[in-house]
Amino acid sequence: MRNSNFILLLSVLLFLSANLNAGKVYSAFADVKLSRIIDGDTFTVDLPCRDEVFCKDISVRVRGVDTPEMKSKNIYKRQSALKAKEFTKNFLEAGQVDLLKCGRDKYFRLLCDVTSDGEDLASALLKAGLARPYFGGKKQQ
Repeated sequence: MRNSNFILLLSVLLFLSANLNAGKVYSAFADVKLSRIIDGDTFTVDLPCRDEVFCKDISVRVRGVDTPEMKSKNIYKRQSALKAKEFTKNFLEAGQVDLLKCGRDKYFRLLCDVTSDGEDLASALLKAGLARPYFGGKKQQ
């Protein structure tokens, strides 16, 4: 009986925490400093805050898209990954980078809408044919 009460309580708490996160207020960061580009949909930034431990070299994932992985064994996917990485580098270095509606993804990276001088990176990657739409879950092969 005691275990079933514990499981019920745990289930209720998990349900409540999931619902609380659904209405989460997101963070935004204006004019971040680009550190490095990892691939077409992931890069690192230095956030404009005082404490370097929490604000330097923060990993950011672009919300809404998936680009090919740099570590792919498939040479064509690696070539596509290099193109997407170069596109993202040029796009972000061309203007002021802002991170909007930031939360955390399953790997604890910042998951954000990313703009450079007001232009959306995810939309630009899709338009250039360098990414596909992605909103979590298992990636298509």
